[in-house]
Amino acid sequence: MPAFSDILDLMSRFLTALLLTGLLSCQLKDKLHGKEKSEADIKANVVDTTTATIKFDASKMFMFSKTASPATLTSQELEQIDGTLAVSVADYNKTVEQDSKSLKIDFVRRLYKKQLVPVTNSQGEKEVWVNCFCDDFSIPWRNELLFVDDGGSCYFNLKINLKTLKYYDFRVNGLG
Repeated sequence: MPAFSDILDLMSRFLTALLLTGLLSCQLKDKLHGKEKSEADIKANVVDTTTATIKFDASKMFMFSKTASPATLTSQELEQIDGTLAVSVADYNKTVEQDSKSLKIDFVRRLYKKQLVPVTNSQGEKEVWVNCFCDDFSIPWRNELLFVDDGGSCYFNLKINLKTLKYYDFRVNGLG
């Protein structure tokens, strides 16, 4: 029969192992839902539930020069994209007439999804085409670029130079 002290020691080790397992699983969960992504997410180009990164294909895509090459994005660059996107939308909304409020882009009342197409340009600078939309029409938007005629401020896109953090070619769809 084991001594009482042996049982306490065994229970202490078991509880320590259980506690460490719990802490490690919490850290793993944080990594999967935070900055670190699972291998499956990386293969699927999933940034988050509303953002997808799509590889540039010069033979099929027209938003950049054919001399551009596909690139990847870091978590810091994703933050820069979101910050520059917010600035570009604020700048655009300032230009919309007061009586045309329906033309404003509203991140509060609408849930926008984003497609990101990152490239390295001929000067070696990383750029990204950002395509934002409210309705994906059940198109597999994580793998296919979504293009829509009309739709107003529910559909807009722009390009961002990640070296200079300048945006350009900001376009909002017409009302139709």
